[in-house]
Parts: sequence; C-alpha cells; structure tokens
Amino acid sequence: MRLSIKCISYVNLLLFFTLIIASRCYAQSREEIREGIKHNQTDFPAVQADVMYKAIRTDDYYRILEADRSMPTENTGTYKWAAKGSKLYLSFDRQILTKKGTDVISSQKPTVEVYNGQNHTVLTEPPASEAEKQMVDIQKNRPNSVNPLEFGYTLLGNWYNDLLEKNALRLVGNKQTTTHGKVYILEGNLSRGGKVVCWVAPSRNYLVIRAEMLSKDGSDRNTYEAQNIEQINGWWFPKIGVHTWSMLDGGKYRRIQETRHHIKNITVGTVDDGLFQIPQLQPGAQIQDHVEGKFFLVGANGERIFQGIIGDKSGAPEQKPVKSSGWLFMVSFITLLLIGVGLFVKWRRPRTA
Repeated sequence: MRLSIKCISYVNLLLFFTLIIASRCYAQSREEIREGIKHNQTDFPAVQADVMYKAIRTDDYYRILEADRSMPTENTGTYKWAAKGSKLYLSFDRQILTKKGTDVISSQKPTVEVYNGQNHTVLTEPPASEAEKQMVDIQKNRPNSVNPLEFGYTLLGNWYNDLLEKNALRLVGNKQTTTHGKVYILEGNLSRGGKVVCWVAPSRNYLVIRAEMLSKDGSDRNTYEAQNIEQINGWWFPKIGVHTWSMLDGGKYRRIQETRHHIKNITVGTVDDGLFQIPQLQPGAQIQDHVEGKFFLVGANGERIFQGIIGDKSGAPEQKPVKSSGWLFMVSFITLLLIGVGLFVKWRRPRTA
C-alpha cells in the first residue's frame, strides 16, 4: 500500500514538472512566433513585382450555387504590385472574361488602386472619349484586395502581427513537414464571425505558408497558400499564390473556384514613391469620396466641384458605387471592380461570412 502511494506521488510529481516544462516551451514558442511575425511587418522592405493570374470556376460552382451557366468560367489578366510600409499599389491591366478559355465574353477596363497610408483610392484609366467618364472611389480603410502580401504576410488586408497584438490568434500546436520543417499552427476567430487557421514556417522567417478561413456556419472555406517560396535579399516570397474557395456539399468541401497568381520580377529594396501618389484626374472625372461623404466632379483645372452628399438620393448624381476588389472574378475570383461603358458593375470576391 505504501509503495502504491509512493508511486502515485512520484507520478504526480513527474506530471507536475512535465506541465511546467511544457508551459515554458509553449510560452517560448509563442514569443518566438510573435517576434518573427512582428519583424515581418515592422521591417518589411519596399518591394514590387509583376503578377499574372488565372481564375477558374469548376462545374461544382454551377451545381452547388445553381448559377447561370452562361456566366464566364475563366478570368485572366496581369497586374503590377508594389508595397512600402503600410502603402500599397495595384495596377490591373485589361482583364479578359471567357467561357472555358475560348469565347471572349467581355474585356474590362484597366484599374489602379492606391493606398497612401491614409486613404484607399480606386480609379479607372482615363477615358478614350468624352462620352466616357473616369470613375474614382475613395475609402478610409486599407484595401483587402488579394495581392502577393495575402500569401504570407496579411489576411484580408490585416498584417498577421496586428492580429497577434489584438490576441486574435493563439498557438494551438505544431507539425513536421517535408518542405518547410516544423511549422506552428495558429487559430483564431474572425471579427465578422467564423474561424481562421494559419500555418507559420520558422524556416521561412515566419511566413504564413497557408491560411484557411471558415465561415460562421462552416459552409464556406477560403484558403490562401504560398507555393514555390524563394528567398530574395533576405526575404521570402512565393512565386505562386493560390486562392481557393470551397463549399460544403454532402459532408465534404468541394473546390468551386481557384485563382492562381504567378508572381515574377520581384524587386526588393527600392520602389518609386510616385506609385503611391494619386494620379492626376481627368477633367470630368466623377469622384465618390467616402471619407468626406460627398460626390465631386473634377473641373477643367483639376478642381473639385461639389455634386452632392453620398446617401442623399435627391441630390446625388446618377452613379453606381465603385468597389475595390482584389480578385477579378465575379462573386469570388478576385473582387475587382468591373466597369462597363459608362457604369460600374459591382462584383464581389469570395469571402467567408
């Protein structure tokens, strides 16, 4: 009996010290991750690149969502990307919407997005004729457009470091991988509901090599995955970023849309500061300034001419809202604003609820 009591005491003591060691290792790993991810934001260099993307809808998209099969199945295009500190620049060339890569359904106008650290501005290219109007939209928040930062450094426009600072992510474990060695797994809840799981690779300077977001009811899953990761001037960047939207169907997640971003010509260290300045607007351009809550028209000398209050239908000019988008496919591929002749057609990119 005494022996049994002694054994139990020793086991309890061993468990106690094991818990202490485990908690210290957990705290050490957590701080290690915090420091690594903090460095990725506070010391992030000036960088720019060219990106070619291709977005494809699967047959499951039309079946599960009961969507119109006359809608485009593919979207291809290119864009230039630059980042410096909190500033962001995206310049989308003309995008082509097709039906299974053959019939061209439409070709949308080039668009520029600029975040200068304070305001986010989206504008179309200057019109080719007086019958068209250059459209401009100004927002306060940093854009959550899909860009190379979303494959390792940000989540829907939010730096992972900021999410850690807000305790929105917590360490839940680690696993061993053949490509990246040990990776840490972080979990958290999205502010709008739902859940996010991130895989962080210490061997890649704490790059988030995969992020998975689930909607509140679990019916939608969006994943952002960094592939073909290479080191350039001490920083790790994916050569391919894959954004996948899946939906729960018959107890399984089925891929319904996938966008692949091929990132090339990556330059680290120098970026033209002029990219983060708002381009000169053409006379006649229509502005929706959500920061001021007003509509403006650009005059002959570049001055703003007040046109009305946003939300006041009686005094507002006839103009559809301009919406920034990161992925250039209707409903979910890359929510880019799609502009028709003289008007904007609102598209949205796939998001979890």
